[in-house]
Amino acid sequence: MVRILLTGYNDSPRIDIGIYGDYLLDGHLSFQSRSQLLVTAQGNTILVYFDGAVYRTDTALRLLRHGGQQDKENGLRIGSGLPLYEGDLWLTAQEGKIRPVLHIGIEDYLKGVVPYEMSDSFPMEALKAQAVAARTYAIRGLRGDRDYDLTDDTNDQVYKGYNPEHQRAAQAVEETAGMCLSYQGEIIRTYYTASNGGQTESSSNAWGHNYVPYLRVQDDPYDAQNPESEVRSFTIPSNWDMENAPSEILQQLLIDAMIPILEKEGYDTSPSNIRIDGVVGATAHSPRFEEESKLMTRLSIDVLVSGRKPASLVSEGEVSLFAVATQSPAPTPVVQPSGDAWGPITRRPQPLRLDLPLYPDLEKAMSLSINLKENETISVTKVEQGFQVRSARYGHGVGLSQRGAEWMAKQHAKTFQEILSFYYPGTDLRPYPTQPVARPALHADFLTTPGPIPTATPRPTLVPQSATAAPGQWRVVVNGISRNSSLNLRLLPSTSSDVIYQLYYGQHLLVLGKAGDGQDWLHVVADGIQGYVMESFVERLP
Repeated sequence: MVRILLTGYNDSPRIDIGIYGDYLLDGHLSFQSRSQLLVTAQGNTILVYFDGAVYRTDTALRLLRHGGQQDKENGLRIGSGLPLYEGDLWLTAQEGKIRPVLHIGIEDYLKGVVPYEMSDSFPMEALKAQAVAARTYAIRGLRGDRDYDLTDDTNDQVYKGYNPEHQRAAQAVEETAGMCLSYQGEIIRTYYTASNGGQTESSSNAWGHNYVPYLRVQDDPYDAQNPESEVRSFTIPSNWDMENAPSEILQQLLIDAMIPILEKEGYDTSPSNIRIDGVVGATAHSPRFEEESKLMTRLSIDVLVSGRKPASLVSEGEVSLFAVATQSPAPTPVVQPSGDAWGPITRRPQPLRLDLPLYPDLEKAMSLSINLKENETISVTKVEQGFQVRSARYGHGVGLSQRGAEWMAKQHAKTFQEILSFYYPGTDLRPYPTQPVARPALHADFLTTPGPIPTATPRPTLVPQSATAAPGQWRVVVNGISRNSSLNLRLLPSTSSDVIYQLYYGQHLLVLGKAGDGQDWLHVVADGIQGYVMESFVERLP
């Protein structure tokens, strides 16, 4: 069993719970399937409202799952969600807030993890690798110093309950049942990330941990090759047009950096008399960690620049070796020219090398930011138009790359064992007894207890959409999914981006514009909730 703190409902004063299976409340009360309970907290007391009756307890409330009938649902639905939480639910109250902890068998837990950490559409071998990594992470995370082991969010692993539509992920869990990874006989820390930017990161670099041999820095060509890996790019043009600069912020950073150099060389440093003509070189350098790291911290740019020098300078004159020595007159002081005393704008003979820190200003000027921790891999490539600066990596970069695993399975026919061996070098697959003890079936007396007429499977309330479409905007409806599934509203236009909301069939959305490299994502809003959805799952409304 693994104990999951349900963060989405933690510290809430009430929880709506649907019974969809065989459960006993504190070993005393049973309910017909599809019964709906309202649980509230008053101080440190929990109240359960059901069919006009109230159940009260000043201790932990336990909804205990019993063995159900084969091929029938046996779990809880919480809130208005559709997925099943197939375990025991323990509820406590403190100061009017409920603390929900789900006790669930690890294999059942994984069926609510794998399809939310990795898309159900990924190759089967990649899904199997994800299942083993998630199982190992959960086993390693078991702890006895608090009332839960893991949270259900990205602080540990995303868990959202079991959705029967995610059959491929469930198959991956079943076909790897009990398999986990070990190193020198101990269960390992199987961190994983959406995309590592072409290089895995070590846990010591990412978090300051002691060096871990199987969580080390190594190049990852599979992640780098996958076109779905998260990448930002900016092209520094060879021919620079100051009137139409690719980034005004970048242009000002370059000018600010060159002013001290030009001033020492006698140039007029007023902005109107400095002209950037082009860029002939760019190099990312100074890795944050060891030399093999691709987390560069500085960018050198070789700039062609023109400026104005004084119109006339005092000549040093010529010296005759045969002239009679005479008293030399005092040198005439050089007066800094002004106005017309400056000559015409001319090209500096050599390119000017500017060495700038990438973070934070340069990264922002080139829109290269992916992560808040400034841990992107940075590379520079010469292209036809100039120099392309690329940042990559979505997440911490440690351990298995989900995009790398996808590409290993899809394009290189790698097995899940080979995927795991690459991302956790030196580790071994081993069996672990994860099958929970069989649950006894409910006694017949509980099953025949009269109850209300069962309600239908709950449907979530759709978010209202009242905003008026402005020019260039249009309305769409979510209809490219089944009626019992959901569509992810993501933070960024990428399937590896964080999910910020679940949209359901029939949801109306206002489209603010298209997004993504292939323009196959839509930037949408539903009464203040903004994010991105794939265009193929919605239909434009008249």
